[in-house]
Amino acid sequence: MQKLTGFEVDAHSTRYVDMNYDGYFDLVLNVAEGDHSDKYIYWLYDPQSKKFVRNKTLEAVLGYATRYPHKQLARFKDDTLKRVDGQWKRVPCC
Repeated sequence: MQKLTGFEVDAHSTRYVDMNYDGYFDLVLNVAEGDHSDKYIYWLYDPQSKKFVRNKTLEAVLGYATRYPHKQLARFKDDTLKRVDGQWKRVPCC
């Protein structure tokens, strides 16, 4: 079992989704502190270590992602990211 620390989150704001399109569920936690903002923490599952690893690249983007798995895109409030060689890269929208 792995204990994730350094934040507070309600159980109802936890989502399980494959954010990096690797076939494993990741954790997306809404950590907005009552200010109705779109602050999320992303913990991506690493199958080699069998642990969740916090992803600062996704955290730096505001909003919850609309995912496009067939293009390996994640579209956020003001940014669009694409998976390229295992890394997230900012790309022009649409």
